Amino acid sequence: MKQLIPNKVIVIGNSHHNSLGIIRSLGEFGCRVFHIVLSNKEGFTTKSRYIKKFWCSNDEKKVIEILINEFGDDKEKPIIIAAGDRSASIIDRNINLLSNYFIFSSVKNTECGIINMMEKSKMNMLAEEHGFLVPKSFNFKFSETPIEQAIATIPIEYPCIVKPLQSIDGSKRDISVCEDANILVAVLKMLNNQYNEVLIQEFIEKEGELGIQGFSTYGGKNVIVPGIIVKIRQSRVAHGSATYAKLAKNHSLVELPKIEALIKDLGYTGIFDIDLIYKGNRVYFIEMNFRNGAYGYAFTKAGVNIPALWCLNIIGHDIFGVPLVIDNELTLMDEIADFRNVIDKRIGLLKWIMQFLSTDVHLLFNKRDLKPFIYRFIELYSR
Repeated sequence: MKQLIPNKVIVIGNSHHNSLGIIRSLGEFGCRVFHIVLSNKEGFTTKSRYIKKFWCSNDEKKVIEILINEFGDDKEKPIIIAAGDRSASIIDRNINLLSNYFIFSSVKNTECGIINMMEKSKMNMLAEEHGFLVPKSFNFKFSETPIEQAIATIPIEYPCIVKPLQSIDGSKRDISVCEDANILVAVLKMLNNQYNEVLIQEFIEKEGELGIQGFSTYGGKNVIVPGIIVKIRQSRVAHGSATYAKLAKNHSLVELPKIEALIKDLGYTGIFDIDLIYKGNRVYFIEMNFRNGAYGYAFTKAGVNIPALWCLNIIGHDIFGVPLVIDNELTLMDEIADFRNVIDKRIGLLKWIMQFLSTDVHLLFNKRDLKPFIYRFIELYSR
């Protein structure tokens, strides 16, 4: 039987459940999946039954060499899907070289177009232009001026939140909420040796958080949003990452026309993930990621396989005769990360076990692809 997607598909990213979800989504659709792990050693994602071959490298030049040497002569251009901010930036920095051999996401097919918009202050300005509320923000550049003196010139309201200016430069673990000036100074001093510049942002006491995942075709010509992630619990170590959530068909506070206009203005082609928070009926734009969200596999299990649909569309198939909105609402859990909430006594063990057993989609445990879960469990508990 002829494959709907004859092109090889290469997933580049860390050994993370985001990469694993993309690999499983593509594998279940029948794609030939290859994997480059941005690490010098194997991880649990390499154990997936759906991977034809994998490579490990933490060096950008080596990653580009692997792509050209292994796939550069393919008759059908292979499709690259970035599973993280760093992998997206590696491809984006090398568009002029790679575009002759591969198909991938981009902003107006321009080299460094995605990287440019990864800067949170630029993305915030664009979001405001399209009618989104954005928490007040300031770029703080480290200099020889003492930090105490430097922040005195900024009209900061407390509490505030400090985060890397670009997600590719740092980790969600470096995001901190500061209740007063003393804590802010301490946090900035801690980050001084890691970053040249950070973002200081108004802290909104949110009532809830929403994830908008979808994909856009041909520079934003069509913007598809199959459902809305309603976050219930979050990671105890990675600020903002959902570990237990509901996937809903829609949400009364989400205005899809604004999102569509934003993506079209960007001229973005690819999979995206947008974070919003709300307090009352006021909805705030937090960030946009130019990649699949960590919970993306839930959409596949709900009837809309985002990675496969994007691949189909980008090679010329008409996808508008198939469902592009989820069939059923469901719950999802990043089970190992979510168990930290039990350890930290934010949820009782019995209640957590009941939720684990009743959850519709587990982001690691999968009866049809069990090895990554087993390997990850051993990896964590043999340290």
